Amino acid sequence: MGPMDPVTFRGKTALITGGNGGIGLGISRGLAAGGARLLIPVHNRTRGEITAATLRAEFPGADIKLFSLDLESLASVRALSAQLRKCGEPIHLAMLNAGVVRLAEGPREVTVDGFEATFQANYLGHIALITAIMRLLRAGSARVVAQVSLAADRGRIHWENLQGETGYRSFTAYSQSKVALGLSTVELARRSQDHGWGISAGLAHPGVVPGSGIAPRLRRMFPAGMVHWAERTLGNPPAQAAGPALAALASRESCMWAPSRWSETAGPAVKRTPFSSLTDLGDAARLWGATESLLGICAAQ
Repeated sequence: MGPMDPVTFRGKTALITGGNGGIGLGISRGLAAGGARLLIPVHNRTRGEITAATLRAEFPGADIKLFSLDLESLASVRALSAQLRKCGEPIHLAMLNAGVVRLAEGPREVTVDGFEATFQANYLGHIALITAIMRLLRAGSARVVAQVSLAADRGRIHWENLQGETGYRSFTAYSQSKVALGLSTVELARRSQDHGWGISAGLAHPGVVPGSGIAPRLRRMFPAGMVHWAERTLGNPPAQAAGPALAALASRESCMWAPSRWSETAGPAVKRTPFSSLTDLGDAARLWGATESLLGICAAQ
């Protein structure tokens, strides 16, 4: 897919988590270039202000509003949700992009809410957010897109060990969190269709981006020279890595957008068949129910 048509997102209000750095900044740029009004929750307010100033300089007249958000705190998610509901503005685009990759095989970390940290930051926090603002998403006939990862291709849900309480491995936790986010996005689309919510949902993944995501792990797994060559040859620069997410946001199809070359590691965005780990509707429904129980919510709003 080529550059976004400059009117693709005109008149749309877009919520993007993790929109102030790396791939997320590229997505924010594409949305701003397309005329969207941006709502960007940030963990670091100072960095967020720098991002907003940069975008306003690049796109004069850009409408950008920052919010505070720590996905590893449900209190923070609730505070953001309350702010958005108070504004009452329909949300037309929701990009679930923020995430963490804990590559060092250290001890299992737990959030203030008692959940395994990667599972909450990459998955539970996002589901808590979108279910809390469901009214705004429905009002905007929203397009919701989950940023998954190549790591989800070989990942799975560990039903008896969701929180990694036994045999914790950081990369296993990461890949599971991305599978979970993808499955629940699939389930959101199904529920919307069944209940007439007017929400569509899709998936995207950026490929391999040098210096971010799973790229540092590859350096540990393979010789340095091989990885350096692969990053230069096969890697996706951040601007191009934002392409699949932007393509998914501009679409209403329930599919996955991914890089087009080298086993989906790099290249312009194209439609792909979702990974098999993201297509089991039974798993998607089961996970949604388990998530409602963990969060103490009911998303049928």
